[in-house]
Amino acid sequence: MKQYDQHLGIKIHQLLIQQNLENQADFAKVAECQENEYQEAIKTKFAEVLNLLGFATNEAENHNTAKRVIDLYLQERFWGLDYHKFPTFTTMPNEFNYREPLIASNITFQTSCEHHLVAVKGHAVIAYIPKDHLVGLGKLNQILHFFAARPQLQERLTRQVFVVLQELLDTEDVAVVIKAQHDCMNNHGVINDDTWHSSTQFGGVFKDDAELQIRLLNNFMQ
Repeated sequence: MKQYDQHLGIKIHQLLIQQNLENQADFAKVAECQENEYQEAIKTKFAEVLNLLGFATNEAENHNTAKRVIDLYLQERFWGLDYHKFPTFTTMPNEFNYREPLIASNITFQTSCEHHLVAVKGHAVIAYIPKDHLVGLGKLNQILHFFAARPQLQERLTRQVFVVLQELLDTEDVAVVIKAQHDCMNNHGVINDDTWHSSTQFGGVFKDDAELQIRLLNNFMQ
């Protein structure tokens, strides 16, 4: 069962505002979206949009389409806008004095292009060099998935994960590499529909060590 830390989420929200990295969203509206009455209003409005597009929502097979789509957005695609659902992030003492890179490779994720609301799917490599504290590697995945669960730009997603992990791990030695395919390119008739877009952010030791950078980038080739 997922565990959340609302107070940590609010702290991270403020950090991203200070860093000019927060998504352009009405977070008061996001809070309202948790109310059943407001969700029903959204579904009604979306059904009206579908009707204006000629989609027969009164037919039996289409009757629940608006509900399904809005539930998909609120429960799966955009839940990361709700900082009440920020994952817990508990560290433990680095009793072993481990000072080498810890690397989480081949993290699969899906986000939504904020321009077209279609899928962006990819893989990530996240690494850090611990100082006095360690964290379960699964927490790195959870931070990525939280910020992926919202309308996004790949560049912003990369920076958000990077800055937040530097804060939570209390170290500059963090690296984030993301490689993704954007469905919006296919929708616009781009001939090469197998294009991958890569974004990187290296901090601390990773920023100054070319061999470490190559080591992380090579994780995509394995």
